[in-house]
Amino acid sequence: MTRKDEKPAFQQDVHNFRAFAILGVVGAHALHNFYWPTDSYTFVILDTLFNQSTIWFAFIAGYLFQHLSVMYSTQSYYLKKLKNVFLPYLVCSIPALVASMTFYEQAMPAGFYELPSASQAFLFIVTGKHLAPFWYIPMIMVIFLLAPVLIALDHRPVFYLALPPLLLLSAFLGRDGFLMYLELSPYFGQLSKAVYLLSPYMLGMFISHFYTQSMALVGRCWIPLGLMAALFFVLEVLNYHLTPYYIFLFKVLSAPVILYFLDRQFGVAQRLVNNIAVFSFGIFFLHGYFLSGTKILVTFLSDFDGKFPGNIVAYTFFTVAIVLASLLAITVVRRIVGRQSRYLIGC
Repeated sequence: MTRKDEKPAFQQDVHNFRAFAILGVVGAHALHNFYWPTDSYTFVILDTLFNQSTIWFAFIAGYLFQHLSVMYSTQSYYLKKLKNVFLPYLVCSIPALVASMTFYEQAMPAGFYELPSASQAFLFIVTGKHLAPFWYIPMIMVIFLLAPVLIALDHRPVFYLALPPLLLLSAFLGRDGFLMYLELSPYFGQLSKAVYLLSPYMLGMFISHFYTQSMALVGRCWIPLGLMAALFFVLEVLNYHLTPYYIFLFKVLSAPVILYFLDRQFGVAQRLVNNIAVFSFGIFFLHGYFLSGTKILVTFLSDFDGKFPGNIVAYTFFTVAIVLASLLAITVVRRIVGRQSRYLIGC
């Protein structure tokens, strides 16, 4: 029996995982608002823990895609993604585009700023280079385009046998391996990242399709799975950024375990968890502005050159403040425009 026969309307585990994953994304980006000593194990441990939390995001996206596939219609699916993902991406991109095309130059290929403004704007949109978190949107849009193929594969579960080699391929390629080995232009970076994150997306689909069996297996094997994830975490810390596969395997192996243990309520904290989960996409779109704005403000008001001295206490408070500021901004926008806010900020 597959999950399709018995799935409930609401799933606590994946709902909580959305909150956990967006905190990881914000935590990864907030690290770079601080100066850290070159030999800081605090930075390396935090970066290993939170960096590439988009692997968890892709896992969740694939899970939800399969979970909702009983209602799938290609035309409706594409229209919803255009309205609920791409449109808010365009709207939220406007300030970053203006800044990146006028007074703040981004790290783009040689000759980029000699191109016409329309070409610059287009290339920023397809690469997401105008604001650090935004690379994920053009990447996930590539995977969204594959929806009819992925639905067809899900209807023939034997194709999930291809998942282990695909996961290993992603692990050894890394985010930009496809780009590097084929010697493609940097402007094709999102295609390379889509190749990298397709297997975690499909892993999420697999877990959803075989939910009962998968969670029963995780329940029996969470200790060895957790130990393997911890092993790859330690290997990445000890071999920081030397290979692409340790951090990938840590994230992939930890995803089902995290999902298993998040199938619960968190008491008085559940209301905050719910808000973070429900508004996770809005937090994704807005937190980069608060991080960049803080750097600009610190540059003008202090001698820190845009960054604070790094320590775990300041970093924790700062990350929490960024999440809360994003939630406050979302609340204000929703109060002003109501339900139309999903087309502006994604929620």
